[in-house]
Amino acid sequence: MILCPSGSTNNLLNASVLCGGLLRCAAIPSIRQSVGHHRASVLISGRSGPIGLWDLRSGERTHPQCVFSHPCRYSTPTSDLLWLTDTHFSSTSDLVDRDVCDVSVAVWDTRFKNRPISHQIYQERWGCVRMALHGSSKNAGPNPEPRFAVQTHGNAIVEVYGAHKSSNNSSIRTQYRMEKRWRYEGHDAHPLGLAYSSDGRFLASGSWEPNGPAIWSSGKSTIPRGQQIACITPAERGHRYGTMVTDVVWIPSPVMQRNQYGLIAVQDTGAVFVYTYQSLAQRTWTLTDGAR
Repeated sequence: MILCPSGSTNNLLNASVLCGGLLRCAAIPSIRQSVGHHRASVLISGRSGPIGLWDLRSGERTHPQCVFSHPCRYSTPTSDLLWLTDTHFSSTSDLVDRDVCDVSVAVWDTRFKNRPISHQIYQERWGCVRMALHGSSKNAGPNPEPRFAVQTHGNAIVEVYGAHKSSNNSSIRTQYRMEKRWRYEGHDAHPLGLAYSSDGRFLASGSWEPNGPAIWSSGKSTIPRGQQIACITPAERGHRYGTMVTDVVWIPSPVMQRNQYGLIAVQDTGAVFVYTYQSLAQRTWTLTDGAR
């Protein structure tokens, strides 16, 4: 794996021993995140399960500085990784097995390597494949209460949030729970792109619908199809088209006009589409002319 954190120097990391020959996911801190001494770090994992933390400032390129693994008797594949705070990160697994739910979504603290600090967050019988960090978590200052979305194989996207709780020794501990008041439905057993808008107002994902991504108003209960405002609804459950939108990315807000949102959607055919939405001026997303 070759990383270019400075744009001028290539760093070759040999992750084959850790990942079992198949690298599945990696995570580096966002530019807007306050990640302290982990700003030059990268998380890597794969089919074999252990998660490695590499410090790019170190000369060691064969073995990670820290290794995190679930206390399981079997190998746990990791499907995605996401930095949450300066010391916390989350992992997901698409492993589906009887009485196994503690590995689906887990939160780790880089200061404690033995076991995750939060697990059994998602206790349904589906694997989890993708995550996205809410915009408010990236700009929340030194003590953020993280919030992130988790895409599952169970035809839904759920949200997980962290809340501070004071312990007996006056220290602050963050507890992570799944939001049970709402979920975003419309996905069916395929890892697709997932992203919040920069202000966290919208959540977008790839879709089996060939003509566009799925877009929800973030933090609102799922309401009947056709009544969603300023959203593109996902395809009907169980209905598959020949093509689909595999990934989405939001256009940075400084590039857009005031109160305007822009979303890039990538189709599995290689086509790229750009959607725009003008807050307070229109109630639907518009496909930009000339998108390819």
